[in-house]
Amino acid sequence: MTKPVSAAVSAAVLMTLAVAASAQDMEQAILKYQFGDHVGALQDLMPFAEQGNAEAQNLIGAIYTGGQGVVRDHAAAATWVRRAAEQEHALAQYNLGGMYERGQGVGQDFAEAVRWYSRAAYTGHSGAQFSLGSMYAQGTGVEHDPVEAVNWYRRSAEQGFAAAQYGLGVMYYNGDGEPQDSVLAHVWVSMAMANGHDNAAGVRYTISGQLSEDELTLAEEIALRCRQQRYQDCGR
Repeated sequence: MTKPVSAAVSAAVLMTLAVAASAQDMEQAILKYQFGDHVGALQDLMPFAEQGNAEAQNLIGAIYTGGQGVVRDHAAAATWVRRAAEQEHALAQYNLGGMYERGQGVGQDFAEAVRWYSRAAYTGHSGAQFSLGSMYAQGTGVEHDPVEAVNWYRRSAEQGFAAAQYGLGVMYYNGDGEPQDSVLAHVWVSMAMANGHDNAAGVRYTISGQLSEDELTLAEEIALRCRQQRYQDCGR
């Protein structure tokens, strides 16, 4: 004789199916966004965002920022991005930091930019680490501190972020935050060039012309090791 299924088991099964369907709907909404159907994505993402889904909230912020299928609305974008950022969504925190730095949808506030960049940077977000390093390098929203700038540039550079690799190379070249070292400057600018940074090739050419033959050989050896170790062993 087959035992009847309890109400609790039935409810659990229905809940599992509902969660799976919800996750699939969210995936479909993200795919619509990625393939350029921003109107459809916005429509599908909104219920998730209103229920507190941080990924959906951040994507809606991106849609409003770009005016993708809707009238561009920086204030609405900031509202949605903030909701995601307050849930510790690292990309949203990075985006909100950029909004405060540019005064886009919010009043320009460099200290707030630093605060949000910092929250994302400590989670390991490479873009936020670079932006935070730049704030320290420029003394914008925070006291000028080249040592701290190098610290954050390095964390980002070791994740392969080209702008941070370039910035770190320039810091070594200028002896800013680190003792002056044209060999290591060459290494990091080479990494940036390989990763597509627009200015890196010209700076690398300049540095190469200032190195001795032995120094250039050393820089190339370090650069090879650096690439092989995924940017984790790039010192002398």
